[in-house]
Amino acid sequence: MSEKRVFMRRIDKITRTIKASFKEVWGYTTGKVGIILLFTLISISIYAVLTMPPRYGDLVWFNPTYWEENPQLVPPEWVSVFGVEYAKQASANIEYPFNVTRDPRTRYWSIEFKYSYELDAKATPQGILIKVYGIKVAKYGDNIYLPIIEAYVIRPDNLRVMLAQITLSTEGVNKTVDRIYVDSPYLVRIDFTRLAVELANKLSPVYNITLRPDDISHLELSYLFGKPVMIGNETHPESLEGTYTIVVKFMYPPFLTNPRDAIKMVRFVVKGTAYGFMGTDIRGRDLAQGLLYGFPVAMVIGVVVAAISVLIGVFMGIISGYYGGLIDEGIQRLIDVLGNIPLLPILVLIGAIAQQMFTEPVQRLGLILLVLIVFGWGGLAIVVRSMTLSIKEEAYIEAARALGAGNRRIIFKHVLPQIIPYAVASMVFSVPSAILTEAGLSVLGIRHGMPTWGAILADARNLGRLDVWWWIVPPGLLISITSLTFVLLGMAIERIVEPRLRTA
Repeated sequence: MSEKRVFMRRIDKITRTIKASFKEVWGYTTGKVGIILLFTLISISIYAVLTMPPRYGDLVWFNPTYWEENPQLVPPEWVSVFGVEYAKQASANIEYPFNVTRDPRTRYWSIEFKYSYELDAKATPQGILIKVYGIKVAKYGDNIYLPIIEAYVIRPDNLRVMLAQITLSTEGVNKTVDRIYVDSPYLVRIDFTRLAVELANKLSPVYNITLRPDDISHLELSYLFGKPVMIGNETHPESLEGTYTIVVKFMYPPFLTNPRDAIKMVRFVVKGTAYGFMGTDIRGRDLAQGLLYGFPVAMVIGVVVAAISVLIGVFMGIISGYYGGLIDEGIQRLIDVLGNIPLLPILVLIGAIAQQMFTEPVQRLGLILLVLIVFGWGGLAIVVRSMTLSIKEEAYIEAARALGAGNRRIIFKHVLPQIIPYAVASMVFSVPSAILTEAGLSVLGIRHGMPTWGAILADARNLGRLDVWWWIVPPGLLISITSLTFVLLGMAIERIVEPRLRTA
């Protein structure tokens, strides 16, 4: 028989075995639920791997500039289903000015960009962000000039409130360039101290209430998007619904050429009070992305640790039970040593060392997984040893030896096939343990640098606020569901390998 035919027959046998095993597991209710959940977890993990960049942690999750447009610590948008009102998140890129004028006296150019935001809820937006791309340099002889920038808001009650007045410096600007801030935008920063004074001066006479800048400053933009109302003896902001027009004006000297082309683009962002499908954390990071990235990481941690630990445990257990003597004694004493070393302090120590030794998150995670594997195979090896001691005393083993079968053939043909079902069940039950251990280390502060469900939970714990449920509940629920998936599969497989449980 050719090697190809032998190979194909083996593949066919393996395929039929897998199909039969799947059908048998599917026959139990716990198996059905476990398989459906496992398929869902694997599908989401594959989607995450295909859609997210390889260095997501460094490039996105731990990159503050990536999240600067997001509101901080806000719930998901679907809270509106429960009657919670929120100010919507809105943004726009404006490439062309709506107004370009020239002062007839000074001949200075005024170039204005505007964006309208509709506030239709009893809530106050969290902030305003203005980014300017491609600021043109005005030149006159050997001198260069940059514009004066003004940003202001026109409220629904027609009050005009100045956000910023900035004179850009030409210090350090290359005289040969035509534009600056092309790739990385210039961020127009709001001076909240000055804003508080202006709001107090403008709102007090209109609403006939005395406001102090100190009362406004700590609330930041609450009064910018609201009106003052008296509650008892204290003044509080109440959201003012309507259209808010945000204007950015650039004032150039008279010798600017092509004023309509002076600014490449202005990006306006109004930060809402709810965001996305899972909300944001204290840094404005989209928790939906972090949770999605955690799927493949959790699967890799659980499956890799469980699979390698089981392989080592099965191998060491069979060798120990089959050969006996000094080999058996050496392996059992090694298991005793590993079993009596407290794992948690070792993991904390190794995790701290990994944080200092390695810069790559994969290396840190790999070291932690290695420790879990080293300490994770002993229990199964003891069980496999006892099974091997029982199996090798069977009559058919003696018959195989009498027919000239070697130790290797006996182990792979007669011992291992009887142990594999128990090893598979053990592996399935071991997956949740590895995932929970990684999550526990993250909560204890031992980080490998990758966004995982445990790391997200740890960040929420450090904040110390139990009311931020959208930051705490989802990762905890995902860890529980993943653990439940493998427990259900393990229960179904356990009934298969142990016939006495089928009637229980």
